Amino acid sequence: MNLEEMKSTWATLSGQLEKQQKLTDTLIMQMTQQRYQNKIGVISFYESLGAVICVAMAAFILFNFNRLDDGLHVALGVYTLLVLIGLPAMVLWSIKRLKQINVFESSYKETITNFNKRRRFFLLVQKLGVAFAYPMFFGSMPVFSKVMGNKSMFENGGSVGLYVFIGIWTIAMFFFVRWGYSKYKNITNSAAKILEDLNDDN
Repeated sequence: MNLEEMKSTWATLSGQLEKQQKLTDTLIMQMTQQRYQNKIGVISFYESLGAVICVAMAAFILFNFNRLDDGLHVALGVYTLLVLIGLPAMVLWSIKRLKQINVFESSYKETITNFNKRRRFFLLVQKLGVAFAYPMFFGSMPVFSKVMGNKSMFENGGSVGLYVFIGIWTIAMFFFVRWGYSKYKNITNSAAKILEDLNDDN
């Protein structure tokens, strides 16, 4: 084999290796994108389910809103509706922004920067959800008492069983929201690790 043939063979091999490397990089990015979407998909599923429940509750209140026949109940009803509709909308929007992260459309640095910004916003919305959870719970009880039984908790008071239920539910909700926030934080941390692994692969 003369020098020219060796050069030609080497050029061919180099081209094949380059194509193979590009194919490998593309496959790695596709797998990374899929794994990332799967992580965010877990959050999206549970929050979408929660949003459906919230919208159903809001629709029930709206359908029976005429039963809220005094200023206090109307104010509590409006507040409950705003939280039931507004908060899930914000959560789903923040999840949508996370799902829009695409490793093919941006550089590694831009992808990580965009993800970190959107993750911080998502977790901030979750904290707002925790902050509004208790006021909405206590505010919605008189509202549902009126729309379901046309009875005012403020006029009739409540039974011992009701107060026991409120106490137990308050404690349970405290642990549930903390667990939920911690779970979402771990999932988004795992999603970040998936994206960061691209730098190691490259």
